[in-house]
Amino acid sequence: MEQAAPWGMLVVVYLFLGGLGAGAFLTSYGAEKGYLGNIAGLTKAGYLIAAPAVAIGCVLLLFDLGQGLIKPWLILGMLTNFSSVMTWGFYILSLFVLVAIARLYFQWKNIEAPSLLLSAGAILAIATAIYTGFLLSVVKAVPIWNNHIIPFIFLASALSTGLSATMLLAHGITKTVAETSKVDKAHFYIIAAEAVLLFVYITMAISGLQGLVAQQSAQMILFGSLAPLFWGLFMIAGIVVPLAIFAHNSFRHQKLSHNWVLSGDVAVIVGGFALRYLIIAAALPAWSGTLLM
Repeated sequence: MEQAAPWGMLVVVYLFLGGLGAGAFLTSYGAEKGYLGNIAGLTKAGYLIAAPAVAIGCVLLLFDLGQGLIKPWLILGMLTNFSSVMTWGFYILSLFVLVAIARLYFQWKNIEAPSLLLSAGAILAIATAIYTGFLLSVVKAVPIWNNHIIPFIFLASALSTGLSATMLLAHGITKTVAETSKVDKAHFYIIAAEAVLLFVYITMAISGLQGLVAQQSAQMILFGSLAPLFWGLFMIAGIVVPLAIFAHNSFRHQKLSHNWVLSGDVAVIVGGFALRYLIIAAALPAWSGTLLM
């Protein structure tokens, strides 16, 4: 029996923006280190995205919590509860936003940022991306979430959506066509890894390995009310189309046009949002393995 997910759309947006912001920071970090080739604007665009995206996501999460707005002292009380996963997340995300803002300051002043700051930002960005999935994976009452593969799926998706958002902004700033071979190859491998991880995740659920309730959630995604979103927006738009575009540009001598690459980036972002919506919307709560009716 299908039921409404225990968390709503604001949480979906928070998870999406948190991952995208973390991935954007890592993209500019990688470009600054020379890992992604020489693309004008790529070393700066991700830093412009990172702090605002994660900060906006955190504000939306406060709105979703409800009580945090009505009784803000409850949020302060949470900060000392170090056994809570949300407390860990508060500190990880807060530190990341502060470091990302500091990196933006050095960019605004047009001076070189300290290497220690960049390294701290990269570590916190990875922690932020993983945390958005870890937050779900520890919820034992929702079997489809209670899987330790989710943090790695969200990390791969964060890298992919962040890279796409940074590429789109860099193109919007510079208005130039750049050689994207290194970026395309990196993107191909990231999306391929995400697809493999998701295949394992869905297989574990649909096989009944995680119990009846997780199996019902997987059936909802593959064959039920969420199937059009899964096969259309996520699989075709978010995985197959960009995978084909980036594979062509990575391994074929004749490259696709720059507009094709940009359309692949748009598709990745759409797919990244769809992924988080699907996982939240497919949640069927259980207690002691029994579906709540």
